[in-house]
Amino acid sequence: PEKLKRMYHRIILAMNICVLPYAVVDFVGTWAMPIGTPYRIGAAGNQGTCIAQGFVSIIVTIAVPYYYSSLSVFSCFAVRNSFKEENYRHIE
Repeated sequence: PEKLKRMYHRIILAMNICVLPYAVVDFVGTWAMPIGTPYRIGAAGNQGTCIAQGFVSIIVTIAVPYYYSSLSVFSCFAVRNSFKEENYRHIE
């Protein structure tokens, strides 16, 4: 697509791809925890669902701040170069 030729759109797309699984993990919440987990209301899963949710949560929790910071760095370069992408395309 035409929009993916711009660095900004690629950063936003990657960031949204990481935020989507985080939203799903956050929505599932305690459902993935093993049944009988003390002090957890709604625990309905097993050890496997808990591990899978924890893995996805850790990966996207680490990835999302990197994309936000890369968006900040991109914005800084864009402003300094008057939004002429050919002047800062080399940083990608």
